[in-house]
Amino acid sequence: MFPAQYYFLKLRLVLRRGDRRKRDFYRSTCPGLFGYPDCRPEFFGAFRQVVAQGTKAGVEKKQISIEVPLLNKGKVEIIKLGEALGVPYALTWSCYKGGVRPCNKCESCFYRAKGFKEAGFSDPALSK
Repeated sequence: MFPAQYYFLKLRLVLRRGDRRKRDFYRSTCPGLFGYPDCRPEFFGAFRQVVAQGTKAGVEKKQISIEVPLLNKGKVEIIKLGEALGVPYALTWSCYKGGVRPCNKCESCFYRAKGFKEAGFSDPALSK
């Protein structure tokens, strides 16, 4: 069984066919949460091999670089960085339940709330 992010990354590559950009940035972060198999550095290393061996660009040595700059950063670091960059956090969430607001009950909401609290910020997505 393949992790969910595999399908998402594959879809991104399909949609990028013919695109001249050489780098693709992907937001994934799970330090300390490596129970998610598709959030580990090994997963992205393996996916890079899939790209190199299983795409036209890879076979033609026109490699697309899969960048995961936040992979080894914790939620607190990311939230502080986002605040410094002016990320509109009120427009973002990663709730597993979907919907127009985060549920504030699922595992993803739990870790986001914990990150905001530890970073010293309130989560603007919850005040909408």
